[in-house]
Amino acid sequence: MNLRIRPFHPDDEPAALAIEARCVQGTRPALRFERPSFAERSRLYEKSSILAAVTADGRLVGITAWAARPATLHGSPFAAAVHYDLRVDPCARGQGVAQALMGAALEEADPFAEGHYSLTAGRNLPVAHAIERFGRAYASWALEYLCIPVRRLPRRSVPNAADPDAVRRACGERHPADLMFDGRPETAPGYVGSVQTASGNAGASLWSTGSYLGERLLSLPMLWHAAARLALFVPWFGQIPLPGELVRSLHAYDVSVGSVPEARELVHGLEAAAQRSGSRVLNILQHADDPRLALLADVDPAHYRIPYRLLFTGRRVPGPDDRIRVDPRDV
Repeated sequence: MNLRIRPFHPDDEPAALAIEARCVQGTRPALRFERPSFAERSRLYEKSSILAAVTADGRLVGITAWAARPATLHGSPFAAAVHYDLRVDPCARGQGVAQALMGAALEEADPFAEGHYSLTAGRNLPVAHAIERFGRAYASWALEYLCIPVRRLPRRSVPNAADPDAVRRACGERHPADLMFDGRPETAPGYVGSVQTASGNAGASLWSTGSYLGERLLSLPMLWHAAARLALFVPWFGQIPLPGELVRSLHAYDVSVGSVPEARELVHGLEAAAQRSGSRVLNILQHADDPRLALLADVDPAHYRIPYRLLFTGRRVPGPDDRIRVDPRDV
């Protein structure tokens, strides 16, 4: 295919949103992203770029984006770039569009970044192949999205509202990370609030993508579908969204928890915050072997998990045993 990669233009919005509507994510569960503007998410970052792939006759067939992410790696400054929102029209797949877009984005971002990374659901082969072939170093980590459907029971124990900086400090003390991204998510539009348990030992901050990126559920595994129907009549069962619904979810980050009682109190408080905001699912993204996931999952048997991967390439990358604290702006 004869392609030209150029900067995204506001006039590309209708075609970009139409491509995204045709790009189904996953199988079971399967969902489709919906948003008012393709460019809105990139405004979360100070420096970002959106690239478009167009054919010889000017037809838009793909889009991708990257943003500069200043960070700290092992206590020293680290310049990184996140790559996100790769979309290729299904009619143009298998013709090198994704590879061309990712290659152009990596080249454009490279003067600003020692390392490039991307979060991918399951096995996103176009992104993985482009990142593996770029740069002099490569590393990947298995992550896991823990999804906890919010129950409708009244809560007797609700964690206190907390200062997000205090929550972040507590997380850093109990769960140290080797790579941490600069900036405070609390200054961005997606921040919802922060909570701590009564003791102050456990806590988390909450983020919503609802203002710039929605998720509409298209299909569920049969067992999940049955559980979602059951939740309509049993209040203590988590509210699993049904196919066709726009998933109203909150992402918990800077999570600090170290015991089963703490996990139970924290989840109850996070559920209360979700109920107040009209959200039905709590999401927590961590390394797949992080003990916090097991502690939080034990609180609600209706939870489900979605595998993710963090891919890194560039002149300098974290080591395979390093722990990365995922920033909510990147999810």
